[in-house]
Amino acid sequence: MAVYAVGDIHGCYDELRQLLDLISFDPNTDQLWAVGDLINRGPKSCQVLRYLYDLGDACHCVLGNHDLSFLLWSANKNRPHDAFFSPIMQSKDADKLCHWLRHRPLFYQDATHAWCMVHASIHPNWSFEQTRCYAQTLEAILRSDDWHAFLMQAWQQNTPNIEPKVGSDAHLFFCLDIFVRARYCSSQYEFHWHKADQLNTKIPWFSLREKSHQRIVYGHWAEMGLVEDQAHVLGLDSGCVWGGKLTAARLDQASRPLTQVQSLQQTFKP
Repeated sequence: MAVYAVGDIHGCYDELRQLLDLISFDPNTDQLWAVGDLINRGPKSCQVLRYLYDLGDACHCVLGNHDLSFLLWSANKNRPHDAFFSPIMQSKDADKLCHWLRHRPLFYQDATHAWCMVHASIHPNWSFEQTRCYAQTLEAILRSDDWHAFLMQAWQQNTPNIEPKVGSDAHLFFCLDIFVRARYCSSQYEFHWHKADQLNTKIPWFSLREKSHQRIVYGHWAEMGLVEDQAHVLGLDSGCVWGGKLTAARLDQASRPLTQVQSLQQTFKP
């Protein structure tokens, strides 16, 4: 069985199918891991969701910030037309796809291959046990009847830069942003959520994590591009939707071989 992780798809369905053909992906024997941001900005978000849904147990996805943005938009009864999101809601299987997406995890762990997956980051000071606990708490909310109110509140918050008290609402919002938005932090684990502020910290989150047997595959960071020179992490957002490439890494082989296809999208900066 081969285990492949693929970077941020962002609705680039044609590139995804081309990449899977290139690696001879077989859903009967192989597994596909998707690092989140499955949809938005690319032209075929609905087709991406439908294809990943149909893969069943052969596919493991985590939620990204764009996926959560879509879910929040989808529950707004007065939602405006959106060129990227509206086709999903207009499809005959919209309810099924939204339900499936809402039930994807924020953190996925596979002890068999000593890999775990998240969209953006894991706090440098969190153990994997803590990470799993915080993710499961958030996932339970997102799968409950209160999910829309929670996301609405989360989007309206000014997320604190330093980790708040565990158990507080502020801690929930902080954890959500760690999983789906974080990039840089300071050596004192201070995060900044706006791009201009992030540049002042200069330290990628993964540089502050202790090396461990459990390795982390993530996306979210098209500007940084591939991160393949670290033993403990693998960054796979190579900017397909921005005109870059879509990347797959084989996780069940020690060398983590990469396969890429060129984007079919217009080239512009993220």
